[in-house]
Amino acid sequence: MTRDAAADELWAASYPELSGGRPGLLGAVTSRAEAHAMRLAMLYALIDGCPMIHADHLQSALALWRYAERSAAHIFGDALGDPDADALLEALRASMPEGLTRTEIREGVFQKNKSSQRIAGTLRVLTAANLAFCRMEPTAGRSAERWFAGREPTP
Repeated sequence: MTRDAAADELWAASYPELSGGRPGLLGAVTSRAEAHAMRLAMLYALIDGCPMIHADHLQSALALWRYAERSAAHIFGDALGDPDADALLEALRASMPEGLTRTEIREGVFQKNKSSQRIAGTLRVLTAANLAFCRMEPTAGRSAERWFAGREPTP
């Protein structure tokens, strides 16, 4: 099946958002959004008995996809599917507004059962997903990292 000119224009405008991808479980269950939306548009055209996808078919498909995506976001939220990352994110949220130092994370969240490399990897996952950020705090000795849930505020 092909698209008419109006559907092509709508597709070009919609494609970047559909193909953007999301982190975590939500990203896993909503991956390939562009392929699913186009299949839905094709089904709408076939139900209408049309040999071509028109803009109204694509608009209907995009509306259904947005509904499905919002439903998945409601179910999965920002869960990452990584038990350590999900536990640390929960602890960081509970520690607001003070946040947690690396020592508090190692000893309090993971009860000294995770290596520093595993904790660093978990913090990288949360940072990459824009779910946590770090601020360096001066101390009498070496600076301390303090971690917070959320995106780093812009100055």
